Amino acid sequence: MVPVMGDAACWVLLGLSLLPIAVLGSQDEGKVIHITRVQHRPVRVGLGEPVTLPCLFLLHPSSSLGPNEPPEPPRVKWSKVRSAGGQREDAPILVAKENAVKVVKAYEGRAWLPGYPRDRSNATLQLRAARASDAGLYRCEVVAGIDDEQDLLPLEVTGVVFHYRPAGQRYALSFPAARRACRDNSAVIASPQHLQAAFEDGYDNCDAGWLSDQSVRRGASLATTGQLYLAWRDGLDQCDPGWLADGSVRYPIRQPRRKCGGEAPGVRTLYQFPNRTGFPPAASRFDAYCYKASGHGDTEQPVLPVPPTPDPPGSDNVLVEHSEDPGTSGDTRDIPRDRYDLLPPPGPAGLGEDEDEQLRPASGSP
Repeated sequence: MVPVMGDAACWVLLGLSLLPIAVLGSQDEGKVIHITRVQHRPVRVGLGEPVTLPCLFLLHPSSSLGPNEPPEPPRVKWSKVRSAGGQREDAPILVAKENAVKVVKAYEGRAWLPGYPRDRSNATLQLRAARASDAGLYRCEVVAGIDDEQDLLPLEVTGVVFHYRPAGQRYALSFPAARRACRDNSAVIASPQHLQAAFEDGYDNCDAGWLSDQSVRRGASLATTGQLYLAWRDGLDQCDPGWLADGSVRYPIRQPRRKCGGEAPGVRTLYQFPNRTGFPPAASRFDAYCYKASGHGDTEQPVLPVPPTPDPPGSDNVLVEHSEDPGTSGDTRDIPRDRYDLLPPPGPAGLGEDEDEQLRPASGSP
């Protein structure tokens, strides 16, 4: 069995402590809505853990209602308080009324009211898999008719994911060695949940590293041949052969130069045999062209990682650039540029949703 080696993805938890929550029981007898407040100590959770922000309230009949007049159902709104230009502004998370909940697009699939609508006086908010960017101040607001009440809850998210590589060389750690390396650096080896939470918050690293389940992962995937061609069309110029998802080794050239793909632009391919057939053996060492979603529609961005250790001297692989013979090249350099201009331009990033659209039926989870 060939031993698997890699770098390490470590996770460090800074100052995590669970604080008791003390309920404040004082109430204003003249109010219609009473929120059960908690002391304003931060709710602290670790990266990737579920978040629970409590919001419980009591609703009393209003003196302005007639004897047979039913009270208006309360409206619950959760928002995150942000500072903009020295002033606070609320970024909405969700709104609930009667049996319906509306979650804004940025929180779809990860924010919900677990006790609602079964218990309409329980507006406790839950967030799935805390991210570092979730830290901040949250507002729970309850409105019934002309009466309203609110509470503010601070949230702290502790922990950070970082990639660790020893000084010797790339991908030199076994799983036990990776675990020791994290411990030696005041951390523990990260879990897949930690890495996912960091990735969703913008963490971008195309180097593989060990995780706590003994898997080796990276925050991107190998690019397809089509994705590399699209990136070449959009200006990618890289004189480094790299693996693609189909097992081929290619590189994009926009500015032809000596010893870098011939005299015309195009996507170059390395073949195993002189007759321009066969992809390089899987054990060959090259870079890798990776991609990740850019957050704008379906556009994807190729990324080239640090080159791996080169093959040892004496390798008998026969690698041929098929661009060396213009007469037999099937590459892009033989196709006029304007043929690629016929491809439709990328569409818009997506239409925003109207915040006032109809609420959807509530459920206990997203």
